[in-house]
Amino acid sequence: MNQFFGPPYKTEGGAYWFKVQGTLWGANMTDVMVSDGAYEQVFVAASFKENPQKLADAIAGVAGVRYLSEGATQYSPLISSLGSKIIYSGQNSRIYCSKYNLDYSRSHLH
Repeated sequence: MNQFFGPPYKTEGGAYWFKVQGTLWGANMTDVMVSDGAYEQVFVAASFKENPQKLADAIAGVAGVRYLSEGATQYSPLISSLGSKIIYSGQNSRIYCSKYNLDYSRSHLH
């Protein structure tokens, strides 16, 4: 990440944050976050200027991956069959791909 985006501009929420300018799936990306390994979940995430439904529609149009609402409210996360989630971040969105951190659980066994 440092090679492509430079050093992270902040560390927050268990992640290193990198500023980016560009598009992914035709959507305007603003940040990429990579977990710092301090928690049970490790992840890579990205922030977009589009709302979650517009991001989900863009991904479906380009990659064919569909996202369905995980709940009954307007602000419920959208989840794919692959397990990635799109959530609201103010008026914008974030997409997360995560997995369980086996190294974390091994290091925290008593």
